[in-house]
Amino acid sequence: MNQNPILSDELLDLIVCPIDHQSLIYIDSENVLFNDRLNKKYEVKNGIPVMLIEKAIDVDKETQEKYRANATRTTGPTNQ
Repeated sequence: MNQNPILSDELLDLIVCPIDHQSLIYIDSENVLFNDRLNKKYEVKNGIPVMLIEKAIDVDKETQEKYRANATRTTGPTNQ
């Protein structure tokens, strides 16, 4: 089970991908933010999203499918 703090809805409403400036998928079970378009994830460490382009992690096909199946919600101002 995830032991890191879960991100608040208020914070998730503000977060977008630093690469394409679009929404992300939040997977709270793994506490990561996932860009489904670019197949990259951003880790959340100690409740703080690491949204640096150079820290984005490429995601393999199997993980992509897992993230899509376990998506908690999308981020950004388009999520209303």
